[in-house]
Amino acid sequence: MSRVIAGAPAEAGAPHPRDAVAEGREALSESGSYPWYDPERDNVRSVELRDGWLARWLTPVADWLAGLWNVNWSFARPLAWLAWIAIALLLAGLAYLFIRAFLERESLWGESTGKSSRHHRGSLTPGASLPWDVGTEVHDLLAAARRHYEKGDYSKAIVYFFSHQLVELDRHQVIRLAKGRTNRQYLAETARNRPLESLVRRTMVAFEEVFFGGRRLSREGFESCWTRLGEFDSLLAQGGK
Repeated sequence: MSRVIAGAPAEAGAPHPRDAVAEGREALSESGSYPWYDPERDNVRSVELRDGWLARWLTPVADWLAGLWNVNWSFARPLAWLAWIAIALLLAGLAYLFIRAFLERESLWGESTGKSSRHHRGSLTPGASLPWDVGTEVHDLLAAARRHYEKGDYSKAIVYFFSHQLVELDRHQVIRLAKGRTNRQYLAETARNRPLESLVRRTMVAFEEVFFGGRRLSREGFESCWTRLGEFDSLLAQGGK
């Protein structure tokens, strides 16, 4: 019967424990990248940890914030409230100035657009968008119609009178006056107001008989349109729609 003898040598090829410790000590000493190892004493040494730049910058701020908790809040609380109220009033004032500037800008833009629109509608050249030429020297179509009426030239008078009606309809946004559009299109746009459409139709028929048919208009034919000028203006003043 075999017996196990104490202190028998280790298996062949296995390193001796003392050799493994020596190899570890040698590896730590040669590398030099372990600041916690002291090769002279073959022991662990203390390492001083240094704060990064962010920690060095934040530390005074953190200390100051921590010190706020030690302030006598019975004295500081009213000051803090006053500071917050001042900040709120400042922000409200800035918001008010911003909104006011925005609204003034929009108002000026709208006013400028309105002036441009009124100018486009031809206060200086009322017949600019008419499909026929009434002459660039004419600045008051109604006055021109009255002048030819008083001279007895009813055919020319109806041309200026119908032109005046179209310009006024456009100015009151009942129709959209533009070159290339027809009288029938303008008449269709007035159909929402039957009395107004009837007045415009009467003048349009008299105008087309003269302008396109080459006929001479009688005084009675012109006056059947002219005498209803007040009714025409009244309907436009009411909105024309």
